[in-house]
Amino acid sequence: MSESLKELSERFVKAKNRVTDIGRDLAEAKKVKEDYENRLIQAMQAVGLTQIGNQDITMSVRSDTVPNIKDWDAVYQYIHDNHAYHLLQRRMSSTAYKELVELGEVVPGTEEFDRISISTKNK
Repeated sequence: MSESLKELSERFVKAKNRVTDIGRDLAEAKKVKEDYENRLIQAMQAVGLTQIGNQDITMSVRSDTVPNIKDWDAVYQYIHDNHAYHLLQRRMSSTAYKELVELGEVVPGTEEFDRISISTKNK
């Protein structure tokens, strides 16, 4: 091993902190973008436009219908009754899965694997 554990750990922490900083910057940039998007939509609607552009870009106001769940029990009942499982995204909650396994349950169609990672604590 050409790098010492000290060097590797210092580089890991530096990279981890950079990811945290980038995440913070990205979250702030997304808020700013969303604010400009909302203001742009309002300004375009105020003058009756649905599309604007210049030599570099064309922008259009569009509408997309997305679900906003008010009653999960009713949704799950509909999905079950109609075998409409395609309405759900394919991702299982790790926390809920681990809770079932700890209770001795076996979840058919699953297999476990150990994801190895580094855990850090600031001093």
